[in-house]
Amino acid sequence: MKEFFPSVPVVEYEGCYSTNPFAYKFYNADQIVAGKSMRQHLRFALCYGKAVCADGADAFGQAVADRSFGAATQAGCARDRACAAMELMHKLGLSYYAFADRDLAPEADTLRESNARLDEIGEYLISLQQVYAVRPLRVSADLTAHPRYRGGAATACGADVFVFAAAQVKKALELAARMGAASFQIDGGREGTGFLPVCNDALERENLARFLRLTAEHAQKIGFDGELCVRPGPPGAALHPYWTDGAEALAFLRQYQLDGTYRINLPGGAADLTGLRMVGEAGRLHTIDAAAQGSGAADEAAMTVLELLRLGGFQTGGFLLDTAPRRVSSTPEDIFLTYIMLMDTYALGLLLAQRILFDGRLEQFRRDRYASFGYGVGKAITEGRMTMEQLELYALEKGEPAVASGRQEYLDNMLRALMMKGI
Repeated sequence: MKEFFPSVPVVEYEGCYSTNPFAYKFYNADQIVAGKSMRQHLRFALCYGKAVCADGADAFGQAVADRSFGAATQAGCARDRACAAMELMHKLGLSYYAFADRDLAPEADTLRESNARLDEIGEYLISLQQVYAVRPLRVSADLTAHPRYRGGAATACGADVFVFAAAQVKKALELAARMGAASFQIDGGREGTGFLPVCNDALERENLARFLRLTAEHAQKIGFDGELCVRPGPPGAALHPYWTDGAEALAFLRQYQLDGTYRINLPGGAADLTGLRMVGEAGRLHTIDAAAQGSGAADEAAMTVLELLRLGGFQTGGFLLDTAPRRVSSTPEDIFLTYIMLMDTYALGLLLAQRILFDGRLEQFRRDRYASFGYGVGKAITEGRMTMEQLELYALEKGEPAVASGRQEYLDNMLRALMMKGI
C-alpha cells in the first residue's frame, strides 16, 4: 500500500525533554493517571474532514494545501484520503475517527448518485478498518454546507428541504451501522430562528423534534446499537441557533422527551464548562471537541479535564481532535505536528487536573464554600422544611448576613502554582 507520509515515523512518547518534533512530550498512552490509562481517559478520535480534507481555504483566501494526495480523479482522491487517514491514525496511535458523509464523498448532481458514491467509499473504509483495527467514534450527515440548507435542514421553511435532509440522514445512519460506529450525530448546524416577524419558530422546533424522533425510529429499525447524539450549532451559522450550547441542547431534549434517547456532543470544552457540567450531571455527555491551541491552551484543557474527572469521565465517547493545521502551515508533516500538539495539550491537561484533585485544596474550598447548607437553616432549606414565613422570621432575628470573600486571587495563585510546580 502506498505510504502518504514517508517522512514521518510512528509517533512515540519520549517525554517533555525530547527535541524530536515527531514524538509525544506528555501523551503516554499507557501511563496510569487517576486510576486509568491516558488512552482510556482521553479516547482521542481523529476528525477526518479536518485531517485529510481541509485545504486551508477561508473567508479571506483560497486553498493553500493540496489534499488530493496526488489522485487524478474524484474517486481516486476519496480512496487516497481514506488511506492517508488510516496511516495518520496508525502513526499517531489512534483507534477512533469521526466524519460527516460529505467528507468521504462530495455531493453529486443527484441524491441517488451521491448515495452511490458514499456506498463505494464506505465499503472501502470498512475494509481498511479491519486492517488498521479502528472504528468511527461518531458519524454525521452534513446538513450545513450545501446551499439548500442555508435556511436550516430540519427547521427549513420548505417541506422538500426537510424531506431531502431526512433522506440524507437515513443513508448516513445506515452507513454508520455498517461501519460499527459508536455514535451518530445530528448537528445543530443552521437550525435556528431567522427573521423573527416571518418565522414560525414553534413549528420549526416541533419539526426539529420530529426529525430527531424519525432518526431514532430508523436507528431502532436497522439495529443501530451506537449512541444517538445532537451537537449545538456553531456561532454565526444561524441567526439565533436553537442549540447554542450544551445547556440549551439539554433543555430542548427534555422539552420534547428526547433526553433518554439522545446524548450531547459539546463543541469545545472550556468555552462551555457550565454546559459540560449540566450535560455530564444529567448523564448525557458523549464527546467534547478538543481544539485548545496556542497560549493558555494547557490551562484551558486542564479545566475541561478537571470537570470531566469530577463527572466520572467518558462513558462511550471521547475527545474529538477537532482542528486542522493553521493556514500558514501547509506541508503533510504539519498535519502530524498539529495533532501531536493537540494530544499533548490534553494529556498535559489530564496530568494537571490529577495534580489539582490530589492536592485537595480546590475541592476543600468548594466544600467549605457551601458548608452552611449542611446544618441549621441551610440544611432545613435543602430538605424543603422551611416556609417563606419561617425564612422571614429567621432573617428578622439574624439580621444582615455575613458574606465571605470569594478569594478569587487566592484561587488563581493556587492553581497557577500547582500547574507550574516543578518548573
